[in-house]
Amino acid sequence: MAIPIWKKQFWQIDQPASYLIRLRWVAFIFVTFACLLALKLQLLPQISRIPLMSGLAILALSNLIYHYIQNKTRSDSSGFIFIQMSVDLLLLTFILHFSGGPENLFLMIYI
Repeated sequence: MAIPIWKKQFWQIDQPASYLIRLRWVAFIFVTFACLLALKLQLLPQISRIPLMSGLAILALSNLIYHYIQNKTRSDSSGFIFIQMSVDLLLLTFILHFSGGPENLFLMIYI
């Protein structure tokens, strides 16, 4: 039986796949906040708004799927973690492309 999240520390690395899922929720919150701020300040072109929001929706949906798989199988296999990290890399590339591409300051972190 799993320990409820409120009974353990948020950053406890008892299962690497669970840690990635929690870390991805933190990233989702920050990216959502940054996108909403950029939309409010009209820093994003109109053409980038729908792809960015779609990327965020895909990020949240994939994280829910990972959470479901993790709870059902308790899988911490390297294959499951590799899939999560590969999808994360694709989504990061997608989000960076539509949030400014080479002009995005986070591109240096990506490289």
